[in-house]
Amino acid sequence: MGSISAGATTDDMKQVMINAYIEMVTVDDYVAQYKEFFRLLQDGNYLPLSFHCSAGKDRTGVATMLILSALDVDKETIMDDYLLSAKLVEKKYADYVKMIKVIAPLVTVDKEYLDAAYSKIDEKYGSMTKFLTETLGVDIQKMKEMYLY
Repeated sequence: MGSISAGATTDDMKQVMINAYIEMVTVDDYVAQYKEFFRLLQDGNYLPLSFHCSAGKDRTGVATMLILSALDVDKETIMDDYLLSAKLVEKKYADYVKMIKVIAPLVTVDKEYLDAAYSKIDEKYGSMTKFLTETLGVDIQKMKEMYLY
């Protein structure tokens, strides 16, 4: 709110979101949470498993990107699915955006946000597969057996 009061623009807020998505795949605390998430996903004792966040678009969106990537879903399909969230959260935040227009980038999804996470994963870890297997401890074959077959 301080940034908004100080005159932040929608472009500034969009950059805040891009930075947040980068942090979700690089900051140790976030990465540890995604690692734990995959540990639970790969342990049949915890299934079925529900996951969500307050808006269901950012942390949940990245988690979904990671799950679908582990299942070899193509990036275009993952992005299309993610972008559906814009329509699903629009009504929830419409009144707030009317009052404070500059927050619009904070309460929606944008291709640039998820692309930032993808790019940072490739840059920092070498590939999505390496990030999943080496950093998050995902057994891709096990995921496929559990969730596809």
